[in-house]
This record gives sequence, C-alpha cells and structure tokens, in this order.
Amino acid sequence: MPFCAFGLAKAVFRRRANLGGFGGAGGLARVVRQVWGMAVSLLDSLRGLQPAYPLWVDGRDHVLSLRQGRIEVRRGVARVASIALLRVSEVVLCSGANASAAALRALLHEGIPVAFVGDRGGAGGRVEPAGSSGPSWRTAQWRATEDPAVRLALASTIVAGKIRNSAALIARWGRRPHPSVRVRDAVQQLRVLELQAREASDVASLLGIEGVAARVYFATLRSVLPPAVGFGSRDRRGGDVVNTLTNYLSAVLKAVVVDAVVAAGLDPSMSFLHQPGRGRPTLAFDLMEEWRPVLLDATVVALVRLQAVTADDVTVGADGPRLSDGARVAALSRFQERLASIASGSSMTYRDFVRSQPVRLRRALTGGASYECFRWR
Repeated sequence: MPFCAFGLAKAVFRRRANLGGFGGAGGLARVVRQVWGMAVSLLDSLRGLQPAYPLWVDGRDHVLSLRQGRIEVRRGVARVASIALLRVSEVVLCSGANASAAALRALLHEGIPVAFVGDRGGAGGRVEPAGSSGPSWRTAQWRATEDPAVRLALASTIVAGKIRNSAALIARWGRRPHPSVRVRDAVQQLRVLELQAREASDVASLLGIEGVAARVYFATLRSVLPPAVGFGSRDRRGGDVVNTLTNYLSAVLKAVVVDAVVAAGLDPSMSFLHQPGRGRPTLAFDLMEEWRPVLLDATVVALVRLQAVTADDVTVGADGPRLSDGARVAALSRFQERLASIASGSSMTYRDFVRSQPVRLRRALTGGASYECFRWR
C-alpha cells in the first residue's frame, strides 16, 4: 500500500509541475487531498478484490482494538495478531474475548459485522452495520426453507455427506491388519446409500435411506468394538459407555456448531433436514450431521479402545446414564484435541472447517456455489 500511495503522489506531483507548479501552500494542500482521495479509492478497490475471511478471537484475556487501518488482538501487553481491515469480513468474539466500544464503532463504520458467542453454545448474537447484507441472508434462508425443491436438495446433500463420512470412518477401520469382510461390505453398502440419498425424490424417502445407513453403520461399529463395552445399537437412552459418551459429546458438538451458525449471521431455528422449530437450533442439528463420524464417533471409538473411558465410568440414575467427572474431562479433552488437529489433506484445523461451513451455506443461499459437506479422506 505505501508503494501504491507513493506512485500516486509521484504522478500527481509530476502533473502539477508540468502545469506550472502548485500555486503556493493552498495548491500543495489541494494536491495532498487529491493524493489522499486517490489512495482511499484504491483501498476501496482492493477491498473488493482481496478475499476477506471471518476473524475469530478466542480467549477470555484477549482484547481487540483498531490501529492505523488494522485490527490488533492483544493479550495483556503482548500483540497476538495484526490483520488488515480489508482482509476481514466479520469479527467473532468468543470465550470471553473483548473489544473496546471505539473498536466496535470503527468496525461497524467499516461495514464489518461483529458476533458474540458463548463459551459452549450459550446465548449469543450478531451486530450488523447499517445497510449490511445480513438481513438478505436470513431472508434467503427463510425462502429456502419454504421451497420444497431447495429444501430437499440441501437435505439430500447433508444426508449424503454424513453417509460418505461414515463410510470413510469405517474404511479407516478396514485399513487395519486383517480387515473383516463385514467392514468391506459395509463400506460398499454405504457408498450405494450415499448415491441414493443424493437422488432421493422426497424428504420421507431420504429419511428412510438415512435410517438404513445408520443401521449398517452402527452394526459395523458394534463389530469393531470390544464386546465388553456392551454396545448393542445407537440408543439415546442406552446406559452403555458408547451411547453415554455419544450423548455427552453430541451436546459439546452442538455447542460448537451453534456458535458457528450465530457467527455466520444465519437463523439457528430455520433448517432443511430437521423440522424447524422456534427456540430449537435445528440448523445446527443439520450442520452437525456431516461432523458426527469425523469428530464425534471417531473420538468415542478412540476413548473406548484406549480404555480412557470404561463402563465403570457410567452410572445410571433417575435422570438417566451419566459419566463420571473424570470421564467427562477425558472426553472433552480428547474432543478439543480433535478439533484443534489438522484435517487430513489440508492446512486447516477441524475447528476452522466447522466454522467455515455455515459461511459456505450462507453463500449458497444467496446465489453462490452450491453447498457441499466436508469431505473426509
């Protein structure tokens, strides 16, 4: 940017010199204003050309401020990050991260929305600049939920993505020494069901395909887990360690996805696969589906196989099965490690991908490229 401004100044000064000078101090001031105006116009042009991305600020002791056209994030006196404004599409403050009132006003003045999300899917919200495109996103979302064809297309994509990632997880088990015929057959069945899901003629048949895929998947899961864990089938009220872990980590995953949906400016209660309901984050339920095999089930299987959580960690009381405190700490720690790890074949973490998927959906709803689920390799 300094080189561009220098080039503009040089051109203007040469032009003025050729025309006979600057005409005193007033003329020089006019030249400075002209150069500044040209620089601002160039900056606006660059803002439209450069890709901009959401900026997530995590950490209770992180503070955001603006300085000389850049967003700075500080932790105490140390500067953690410095990003040019034109590279930021929106700012998300989470886990107690803070920003000064002056910084918030400046961000809104620059047309950058600011979202606030809770530590674990708590109450959050998003502040939009005047004249922003946020309302158009939610209008497009509402129209899509009311359009049977659009709703079916998105629901089919979600179910197909979940089945594909389920097959990928099973295929990973199949790469182990002496894979069973059952595992290989299950992978083939799931790949066929994925294609059927993409071609489903209505939501009812799509849900039927999803149910068949779930039975194939969990039957295969049962075959690769130690019999001692007592896993029979997926049951939200089941008291075995696998179902209890799955219930607990489902709530954790939901919180992560709800935060991402709120940050993207979408309405969490307007969904495509799950029945929309006021007060229920059904869009988060939709977007959780592609991550269940990748983040949730993979973590549960690892915890059980490593015996980090065992049947002894589960107690069944009046309110249902419950994990011990130590088991919850172990499960949450393993899940957070999984989120922070680099996704296969990418330079991004799984957390980055979870946060980017609602933004991808937002683009699809407003006429961009069609939505695609995360593809696990």
